[in-house]
Amino acid sequence: LIDISTFDEEIEKLEMDGSIDFYENCQLRLDKKRFDLSNSKDKSKAYAYLYSHGFSSDEIKETLN
Repeated sequence: LIDISTFDEEIEKLEMDGSIDFYENCQLRLDKKRFDLSNSKDKSKAYAYLYSHGFSSDEIKETLN
């Protein structure tokens, strides 16, 4: 078994020191696909793609802008 009692604190600490960047991970995932973000239909598909991979709407909006 794994002790997860301090999981949130550890994730926050890793985000603060730059070890984990969820926004960068979102951009890297988007870079693997070829969406035309100037086209609203492709932008919608990109949003759905990223959302289906577990990214939050805040992360996705920042990446798409």
